[in-house]
Parts: sequence; structure tokens; C-alpha cells
Amino acid sequence: MAYAQTTNGETDAASAGRKADRTVLFVLFFICILLPLSISLGSLRLTPLRLFLIASFIPFVLQVVSGKVGRFHTADILVFCFGGWIMLSMIAVHGMERVAYAGITVVELIGGYVAGRVMIQSATQYKRFFNIYFIVLILLAPLVLFELYTARAPILDGLGGLASFGKNRTEFRFGLSRVQVSFSHSILWGLFCSIAIGNLFYIYGKSFVRGSTYAGFALSMTYSSLSSGPFLAGMLQFLMILWDKITKGKWKLLVILFAIFYVTIDLLSNRTPIQIIIEELTFSSHTGWYRIHIWRHGTDNVWDNPIFGLGLNDWKRASWMTGSSVDNFWLLTTMRHGLPAIGFLFGAIGLSVLYTLRAKLTDPDIARMRVGYLVTMAGLFFTLATVHVWEQLAVLVMFYIGMGSWFMTAGGDQPPPSETTPETEAPPSSRYSRRAPKPSRRAQGKHQPAKPGRPARSARRTNPQRRPISE
Repeated sequence: MAYAQTTNGETDAASAGRKADRTVLFVLFFICILLPLSISLGSLRLTPLRLFLIASFIPFVLQVVSGKVGRFHTADILVFCFGGWIMLSMIAVHGMERVAYAGITVVELIGGYVAGRVMIQSATQYKRFFNIYFIVLILLAPLVLFELYTARAPILDGLGGLASFGKNRTEFRFGLSRVQVSFSHSILWGLFCSIAIGNLFYIYGKSFVRGSTYAGFALSMTYSSLSSGPFLAGMLQFLMILWDKITKGKWKLLVILFAIFYVTIDLLSNRTPIQIIIEELTFSSHTGWYRIHIWRHGTDNVWDNPIFGLGLNDWKRASWMTGSSVDNFWLLTTMRHGLPAIGFLFGAIGLSVLYTLRAKLTDPDIARMRVGYLVTMAGLFFTLATVHVWEQLAVLVMFYIGMGSWFMTAGGDQPPPSETTPETEAPPSSRYSRRAPKPSRRAQGKHQPAKPGRPARSARRTNPQRRPISE
């Protein structure tokens, strides 16, 4: 008994230690995302987040490949193929000139994915991650309000020359300044906030008021960026939440209705539904119209360079399109690295979502978390078709894709390696004793001879001479 008590105490202490370690790791991850510092190492610029990923890349990859954090599945393979194709395409287009850039890109994207796979392995860790996410938004809220009304970014202004970048040219919409906080662009801040919306609602979904309050706060932070892409993604999440509450989760019906709506609008209008959304539902009709032309010319560049893409070379566009930016993460990835790259990435995302959907979850809290994860994924997928993300947010997007893999283990597809079945687990009394365990009475009864003059129990059940009860 004393040994058992000691063991339980050690187990509880170890569990508490792991919980504290994981919390510290989450806090460190957010600090690295939000800290706009960098040092130059030759032609390579190193940020706190890049240093975090470089240090964790090989250990995290080994844990994923070895199956220590759940089954090594096809989606993982496709993500690694995506990283390999980025490296191959950059060498094919630029030779060895851009190897360093290709390498750090792979570390950011693949390193972000494996970090999500390793750092989130249970419902407790998933909830703790978004608890910290929510606390971060609360702590930044006063700075957001200050920047929204004064057009001054306290974090960037406070760091001065130490910051990797400064406040962008002040742009006002509706009489308010677009909030940047510590990111290089307001769009990145908006996307950062939008990832919390659906997850916060469903994590605290037992209380509709509490869940709505937390998600509404995240939506208000998203709105402070005054960027239509992230805000529309947030509104899309709220509409999906409302559908879920009204229909009790009839998602197949929603997909069918959306398909009918899309085809109907496409047939009746001289514009595609995507064009209507971009032109009519954006804060600036000019930027929406410009995005349509980016898509048209960008796809032409893809078909001209379908295998390895353009690399970092400039893309062909109309002479009046003076800007070289491409406000579409999916399109720019295809333009730079070719169709195989986006094929690997879409395949990985599609399989991850499929695995998540197929997980047989019996815990209602985990089932709610899954809905929140997928609702946010839908909003994220939409946002990335209207904006481009880089550095911190590119890492966070890949982290989010990877963190959903724990739902497979939660569904019982693969038990933890340390878990043993009751049939194979030795009784505690026999583990530390030389004496063989005494068989149970039930086991003894199976081998006991029948008492003299009385048939065995199995024989009494099938004795033809015994009269039935009905007689």
C-alpha cells in the first residue's frame, strides 16, 4: 500500500510538472509570435519565432515520424512532401542562390505544423492553449484601443530601432486607424484574432452566453484591423455557429444549400459568386476589384510555370498594376512553387479534416471542440483566399492545421503507448512478489470436479431427463 501511495504521488507530481511545462511552452510560443525583434546572420534574418522553430524542428519531426505523438499518417507525409517540393522548386528556379531562404521557409511552414502536432495532444492541452490565447487578447486590448484612436502603435514605438519594422503608413477607415499591434501588417493582426473566434465559442459552449461573449470579444479584436478578409472570416464563423444552433448540426444540409446557392448565382449573374463577395462585401471596393485582377493574372502565371513556379521572380501582370503583392496565400504559393506544392498542401489539409470528421468521439466536450476547430478551419480557408500570410502568421496557420491531429487519438483510433489493456495488465499484488498470484474463485470453479452424486452445472443445463419448467 505504501508503494502504491508513493507511486500515485510521483505520478501526480509528474503530471503537474508536465502541465506546467506545457503551459510555459505555450506562453513562450505566443511571446515569440508577438515579439517583433530580429537579428541578421549574413543574408538570413532570425526572429524569436524562427529561433524557436530551428531549436525544436528536428526533435518535433522525430516525434511525429516515430509515432510518439499519434500515428504517422498520410497527411503528415503530404506535409513533408510540401516542404520538400518548396526546397526542390527554389533550387530548380534559382539554383543554390536561394537555398537559405528556401530552408528557413521550410522550417517555418513544416516546423509550425509539427509543433502543432507535438504541443497539442489532448483536450486539456487544447483548451489550455486557447485559454492562453484569450488572455493574450485581453492583455493586448488596451493597446488595440489606443492604436485604433491615435494611430500610434505602443509596442513598435516603444521598441524603436530594435523592432524589425515600424508602424505602416497610417490608413484610416470609418474614421479609425487600422490596428497593427506588433505585426508587420494589419491583415496579420486580424487573422491572428479570427483564429480564436470559433474555438472560444465551442470550448465554452456549455454556456451560450459565455461562449458568445468570448467569441464576440475575439471578433471585435478582429474588426480592429479594419481588414475585410479576416472580418468576413469571423462573420462566416458566427453564421456557421448560428446554423449549428438552429439546425442541431445539420452540416450536410448546409453544404447542399450552399452548392445550390452558388450554382444559382453563377447562372443568373454575369459575375461569379466569388467576384460578388469580393466586390460587394469588402471595406474597399477598389481593393476588391484589384484582387479579382490579381487572380486573373496570377492564374495565367501558374499555367505558364506549372511545375516549379516562378520562385521569387516577379510575375507578369497588366502595366497599370503597379503593386507586386498577391493577396491570396493559396495563389501565391502556387505561383512560387508550382501546382505540385499546392496539391500536397491541399491534400494534407483535406485528409486532416477527413480524419477529424471520422474520429468517433464519445466525450461531448471533445465533440464540441472538434466543431469549433472545423468552423475556424473553414473561416481560415476562406481568409487565405483573400490575403497572404508570412512569417508569424504562416507559422500559426500551419500550427493550427497540425494541432487538429489529436482528435484521432481522442476518438480511440490509437491508444497512448503507455496504456495497457485490462486483460494484459498484471495484478498489483503479483508485480512485486515472488509468490504466484492466487487464482480467483471463478477461475477455480472452472477446474473443480463435480461433487459426488451431483452432475456438473453444464450437464444439469443439458440433461434430457430433467423435466422442463413448463411440465
